[in-house]
Amino acid sequence: MGKVATSKLAQAIMIIVACVTILYRPFWMFPVLMLAGGLVTLTNDSLQEKIKQRLHDFGIEEPTGKNYTWRNRIKMYVRLVKTIGQTPLPTHHVNNMESNEDLTHDDQGEQKEDVSISNLTLRPTIAALLLVMFAVILVTLIVLRQFITWRLFQVFESFFRMGSIIFGGGQVVVPMMLAELKDLVTDTQFFNGFAIVSALPGPM
Repeated sequence: MGKVATSKLAQAIMIIVACVTILYRPFWMFPVLMLAGGLVTLTNDSLQEKIKQRLHDFGIEEPTGKNYTWRNRIKMYVRLVKTIGQTPLPTHHVNNMESNEDLTHDDQGEQKEDVSISNLTLRPTIAALLLVMFAVILVTLIVLRQFITWRLFQVFESFFRMGSIIFGGGQVVVPMMLAELKDLVTDTQFFNGFAIVSALPGPM
């Protein structure tokens, strides 16, 4: 698990999602868990960036290596809380401005392009609008499936949902495909087709 989920937060999310999906499996659960996990991760990443920036502004060293203990971490956060309402020192403020340049330098002196969200060509508002539109389409298709019995529409909704909420290689989606297509093909036909596709070069 440590190779896939490298942080403690990701490991906790993975365990919680696995337990929930084992115990409770309504059709809407997978999209909700995906959205919740993404929001938690995004919020945590944003919070960690702000914490690191404030530590840098006030010259507070973050414990690393042998000094990385819970006691030192608590001391660091206590010092960080005490800085609330204060302004950074001038020298640290200058360093902060220099670190926010469009181009940064690594240890070898090579230039790296800043790839922060503010420098992306797609504006955050447009990205958020596209994400909301995608979520609305996904939820609408899932709801309509409960009322539309047209088999072609149900197949379209199944593949759209699988492509939207499943991340990973082709083998990851196989169990869900087998469950969704059980009325169209038999297990033998499905696995024969899967074996043929797996033997051919290319994805899946």
